[in-house]
Amino acid sequence: LVPVIAGFGLGDRPSELALIGIALSIPAVVLLSSSPSGLKGFGQRTVPRERVASQAHMNRTRLISVIAGLGFGLFFVALSRTSSDAGLFPLLGARAASITVLALVITGRRVWSPISRPSWPYVLIAGVLDCAANGFYLTALGRGTFVWVAAIASLYPVSTVLLARVVLKERLAPIQVLGLAAAGGALVLIAIGR
Repeated sequence: LVPVIAGFGLGDRPSELALIGIALSIPAVVLLSSSPSGLKGFGQRTVPRERVASQAHMNRTRLISVIAGLGFGLFFVALSRTSSDAGLFPLLGARAASITVLALVITGRRVWSPISRPSWPYVLIAGVLDCAANGFYLTALGRGTFVWVAAIASLYPVSTVLLARVVLKERLAPIQVLGLAAAGGALVLIAIGR
C-alpha cells in the first residue's frame, strides 16, 4: 500500500486495466501471506511460522510484520526517487546502511553469533538474490511507472510461498492458492494495461 499510495500522490496515473490489476495485487499479497489459523485467530497451527510463534507472541509478530511491510514500502518509494543517472549506486548505499544498522543493533544487544560454515553458501546466495531483485526493481523503474512496478514488486511473497512448497514440501492452504490465482490475474492485468 505504501508505494501505491505514494505513487498516486506523486502523480502516477495508470490505465484503468492496470489500476484493476494493482487493486487485485493488494488482496493477493494478503491472501498469500495468510494461513487458515492466521485468518481465524489462534486456531489450528498449520505452517511453521505459526507452530513456532506461541499465542502470547502472535500480536508482537503481527506488529513486527507491519513495521517490516512499512519498511519495504518506504524502501521502494526511496528507490523510486533516485535519479536514473545514478545507475545501481543507490543499492550500494542502501546495502552499506543496512549492514551498518544491523551491526550496531546486534552489537548493542550483544547477540553476535558466528555463522556456521555450512550456512555460508546459503547466506551468500540469499544476499546475491536480494541484491539482484533490488537491481531488477531499480531497472524496471526506468522502464515503467512507479505505481505498477511497485505493485508487481509487492508480489514477492509468491516466490516465498512457491519455494516453501517445492523445497520444504509445505502444503498450500486454499487461501494461499486463491492468493496465487489473484497474483497471476494482477500480473496479467497490469501487463496488458501498462
